[in-house]
Amino acid sequence: MAGGQPPRQPLDDTWDTATAVCALAQYSARLKEAQASYHAVLTVNGKPARAWDVTPANALAASGPITVDAALLQPGANRIELKREGAGSLYYNALLTWYTADDPIKGMANRLAATRRYLRVIPVPDAKEDQPSEKLEPLAAGQVLKPGEVIEAEVTLHADNAFSYVCVVDPKPAGFEPLEQLSAEHSAEGAWVHQELRERQVIHYVDRLRQGQTVIRYRLRALTPGTFHALPAEVRASYRPEARGLSDEGRLEVSSK
Repeated sequence: MAGGQPPRQPLDDTWDTATAVCALAQYSARLKEAQASYHAVLTVNGKPARAWDVTPANALAASGPITVDAALLQPGANRIELKREGAGSLYYNALLTWYTADDPIKGMANRLAATRRYLRVIPVPDAKEDQPSEKLEPLAAGQVLKPGEVIEAEVTLHADNAFSYVCVVDPKPAGFEPLEQLSAEHSAEGAWVHQELRERQVIHYVDRLRQGQTVIRYRLRALTPGTFHALPAEVRASYRPEARGLSDEGRLEVSSK
């Protein structure tokens, strides 16, 4: 402790957030954001989608989600324009949601990517003390499992740069259940991961995701015979919604014998 000054403590995220909110509130008051008065028009490919007026009376309540009619969209490029006439600031964001009919579903990536594979856990009964008592064998396409067999789900994350607060959602294939019974925390190649078990999926929360590749693993047991779809694993940055990736869909088969 030099010069009688206490050591500097790391900043608390909630305190930082509160400080930023107070600063933004003061900045907004100086700019008189609540005194906005303008007319706004949203057009899609040159056709009006919605128009509304903002006044000091409704400046804090005039915003809301606007759903664009699919009939206004066209194959290929689409032009969305938002125009304002009057005084005041107009804030907006855009979200595009779509559904694919691809079978199987193919992965996609933007700043974050995920690949997933399943490996069969094979016990080695005659292993010596200095040898592993099991081995992992990647499941080939069409390979059939037996009820009671254990597999390892391996989700590999690829990050263009470092991210904070990343969520990885891996849907469970029907007929399989995790070996672990309770949610827990663990380390994955230097990343601290909180694993949460849900009814239909396993969620991994990563506080700090490094640039490059990080691998998350957990195990499942085959319980029910059948052929099952393993929906894509999803990785997304909580505070950067544009950073998101999906893995390819998977298929798993468990025999009835």
